[in-house]
Amino acid sequence: MRHATVRLRLKRIFEQTNGSYGSPRMTRVLRKEGEIITHKTVERLMRGGLACQPQAAIPSDDRFNAYLR
Repeated sequence: MRHATVRLRLKRIFEQTNGSYGSPRMTRVLRKEGEIITHKTVERLMRGGLACQPQAAIPSDDRFNAYLR
């Protein structure tokens, strides 16, 4: 019963973040909301159909400007 409620909350967070949060971030959000839950439980519940989308890292040119001078 409890897992059904958590699963709904995970789905809500997943949709709000456009699928960009993985299980560690989801765990942090749930804990901030007052849920007592372990990261392994979140991982297991997310395996049921919530997979985050890989985000491409775009390097910033700012840190290389000093080398170009």
